[in-house]
Amino acid sequence: MEKTTSESSVQLEDFLNSHFSVRQFTYEPIDDEIVRRIIKMARRAPTSSNLQMCSILTVRDSERKAKLSALSGSQSHIEKADVFFVFLADLHPLHTLCEDRGFPFHGDHVEPFILSTVDAALCAGRALTAAQALGLGGVLVGGIRNEPEAVSKLLGLPDYCYAVCGMSLGWPTKAGALKPRIPDYGLHHQETYDPELFREAVADYDATIAATGLYANRNYPLPDTADAQAAKSRNYGWSEHSARRIADGSPGALRVSLRPFLEKIGFELK
Repeated sequence: MEKTTSESSVQLEDFLNSHFSVRQFTYEPIDDEIVRRIIKMARRAPTSSNLQMCSILTVRDSERKAKLSALSGSQSHIEKADVFFVFLADLHPLHTLCEDRGFPFHGDHVEPFILSTVDAALCAGRALTAAQALGLGGVLVGGIRNEPEAVSKLLGLPDYCYAVCGMSLGWPTKAGALKPRIPDYGLHHQETYDPELFREAVADYDATIAATGLYANRNYPLPDTADAQAAKSRNYGWSEHSARRIADGSPGALRVSLRPFLEKIGFELK
């Protein structure tokens, strides 16, 4: 019997393809029951070996949100959001279980660190999808890692626990615009990795992005060692912007304070 695509699956596909970030919110509050529903759905995200190495912290206090905004690069939407979620890679509960039983604890190795970070990231993505399904809007905030120790103190985080990302959440003031993605053929490899696929796709993508004006008047600074004349000869699109961004070796861009902090709280990454 031939399988057919149901109407509900088409609607789900359309919904998942409609994601856009929201940074402007109304002043309408989010009901506590809605927050609980989002958390429940988020916590159904996949988790390695059912270890559930992610905790979620919600912040609604205005003063604390203002401090988090300042620590995250002065992103004003954090203060304006009715709820700010913080997604934590959290091995502290498992450390407690081992400690209570007199077991050794190996959460200081690279693998548990990766597992807990992935758990938190999957949970965050699920939370944003759930929120959008309920009519809310939000944006994930990586700037929460700018000042990891200060954030940890502000939120009272224990050892073996750090903030992976935040999420500003509220009722959107307006619908956002979809941001085009690199064509699928450039990042979808089959059987073996083919780096040439990306080279082909990014040329098309640069033209698409240029038409949107996304990077107009937003030129990222050139690296100090770059050939300025050669840079002028290139069109400024996604590829130029992204290459400059990833070439930025400044302490802020690389968040050089993160690894010492992680080691301090037990993530020695052995």
